[in-house]
Amino acid sequence: AQMLVVEHDALKCVLDTFISFVEVEEHGHTKKLKLPKLSFHFLDRSQWMLYDLTYLLQHGKGEWTAAQKAKFLDCFRSLLRLLMCLQGVDTSIRQTTLHVPYDLDWEPAIRLQMLLCRVLPLVAQWFSSDAEVLCRCVTLTLEAIEKNRPRRRVKYDSDRIEVFDVSNGPSTIHYPLPRLLASLLVHAGKHDLTLQELLNVNEDPGVGQYLMEEPLRAIVFAAQVNVGQWRRNGYAVLSQVCYYQHISCRSQMYDQDIVLLQACAAVMDPELFIRTLVKRFGLAKWTDCKHGTGKNTFTEDQLKLELRMAEEMIQLLIILLGERHQLGVGQVTLKECVTREVLHRLCMGPCPHSKLQDILPRSALNTDDEPEVNLDHILQSLATYKHGGPGSKRQYEVRSEVLSEFCPFFFHYSRSELSKATEYLKKRASNENTEDVFQLLPTSLQAFTAPFDGVRNLFRTDQLVGFIGLVIGRTACMMSQLWTEQLTFAALYLAAMAMRDEEDHGLELARPGQPFTQLAFKDMTGCPKNLFTFDAIMKRFKGCKRVESLSTLIEAVCKVEYCIPFPPPATVDISV
Repeated sequence: AQMLVVEHDALKCVLDTFISFVEVEEHGHTKKLKLPKLSFHFLDRSQWMLYDLTYLLQHGKGEWTAAQKAKFLDCFRSLLRLLMCLQGVDTSIRQTTLHVPYDLDWEPAIRLQMLLCRVLPLVAQWFSSDAEVLCRCVTLTLEAIEKNRPRRRVKYDSDRIEVFDVSNGPSTIHYPLPRLLASLLVHAGKHDLTLQELLNVNEDPGVGQYLMEEPLRAIVFAAQVNVGQWRRNGYAVLSQVCYYQHISCRSQMYDQDIVLLQACAAVMDPELFIRTLVKRFGLAKWTDCKHGTGKNTFTEDQLKLELRMAEEMIQLLIILLGERHQLGVGQVTLKECVTREVLHRLCMGPCPHSKLQDILPRSALNTDDEPEVNLDHILQSLATYKHGGPGSKRQYEVRSEVLSEFCPFFFHYSRSELSKATEYLKKRASNENTEDVFQLLPTSLQAFTAPFDGVRNLFRTDQLVGFIGLVIGRTACMMSQLWTEQLTFAALYLAAMAMRDEEDHGLELARPGQPFTQLAFKDMTGCPKNLFTFDAIMKRFKGCKRVESLSTLIEAVCKVEYCIPFPPPATVDISV
C-alpha cells in the first residue's frame, strides 16, 4: 500500500476516478452533483472505490518527505473538489401555506455522506500528523470555503451580523467543507499551534464570524424541524435531519458542527458570538425584556415555538461550554469519550452487548495516538451483567455509583431519548428508595485543550448572564407566559456549570473582564434591578409553585456561589 501511495499517487488516482464517475453540473460559479443521477445502483458500485481509498489511508502511511508532501496536497485538493460538489446541495425553503406536492429525493446525498464518513476521519488523522501539512491543508480548506460562498451582496445589521433567516431562506444540512476544517483544527494542540495561527485571525479578524454561519444554520435548521416548523415540507426534510443526528452520520456532521462552533467561539468576540446565536434562532424579540409585558399580541402556537427555540438555544450553549469529551477539544482520552457514550446509552435502560457495540464511534477503532478501546473493560466499571428473564437475552444494567456522571443535556440525546432516560432513572430511584439517582448539578468539567480554552470566555459575557437572568425573572413573575420548566432548568444548570468551571479551572482566561460570579451580581441594563443576584433567586423562588421540582437545583446554585473565591471587582467597562 505504501508503494502504491508514494510511487503511483494511488490516493489521487482513486479520488479523481470517483469524481469522474460522479456527474456534476454548473451551479453559478461552482459545480454541484447531479443528485438524481446518483442512483442506488451507481452508488452501490462506485462505493468500492471509496473502500479502496479507506484501505490506502489505513495502511499506506510512510515517512514524510518534501516530494510526498506535494503529492499528498494534490490528493487533498482532489478531495476538496469532491466536497465542493456536495457543499450546499438539497436546499429547501420552508412552506408556509401549502404542503409540498411530492418529497424530494434526499437519499443520494445522504448515502454519499455515509460513505465519506469512513474516509474523512482517516484523512484528517493522516494529514494532521505533520505541522506543515496541517497548516497547508487548513489554508486550502479556507480557500475552498471562501470560493464556494454565494457571490451575492451580503447585508449586515447594526451588530455586524449577516442578515439571514433560516426559516425563510434556503436551508440544508450538507456542509462538508467546514466540517473537514473542524476535523483538522482539533489536531492543533499536537503541534503546539493555536487556532488564531491556523485560521490567520490577525490578518482576517472576521474569519470566525463567517466560519460559524454554515454549521450554525444547519443546527438551527435541525432544531426548527424538530419543533415542527417545517412540517409542510414533507418527510424529505425530516429524514435528512434524522440522519444528521443519527449514529451513522453524526460523527462527521453534527459533531463536527459543534466542534467548529467551539473553535469560532474560541477566536472571536464572545459577545458577538452569542448575539449571532440569538439572531439565528430568531429570538431577537424574545430576548427583549419588554417582550410579552404589554398587550398579548402572539398566538399560542407562536408562544410555543418561541419557547421551544429558546430551549434549543440554551441547550446549544450548554453543549458548547460543557461538551469537552472530544479528542483535541478537551483534555480527554479516547477511552473516556467512549465510556461517556456507553454510560448515557445505559442510562436509557438495560442493553445487550450487541447494541452497545453499534453505538461505538468509528474513531474508537485503533488509531496512531490512542490504543484500541476494549468495550468489555469499560462495561466492567459501568454496568452489571444480569439475566433479562426467561427466554430473553442477558443485558447490561448501569451501576448506581456511576449515575452521578449522567448529564441531562448530553449532546447525542434526542428529545425522545432524554425522556426515556429520565423515566428510567426515576423508576430506578423509586425501586431503590433513593432520593436522587442522578445529580441535577453538572459534575466536574474536563479542561479544554489550550487551543480551545477560549470557549470559556462565553461564561464572562453580559449576553449570557442577561439571558439567564431574563429566564429566571420571567419564571418568578407569575403573570408571565414566557417560561417553561425545562427552560428554567436549563438556565439554572448553565449558571451552575459556569460556577463549577470557575471552581475547577480557575478564573484565568485570555479575555479580560469579570468572572461569571461577579457579573451575576451586576445590574443588567434594561432589566429590573438585581434580577439575577443569587439572593434574589431565593427571594423570588421561595414558595413559587412553578419551580417546586427545581428546589434542589436552586439551593445548590446558591450554595455553590459562596464557596468560590474571586478577586475584587475589576475596574473595567462591562456595559452591554
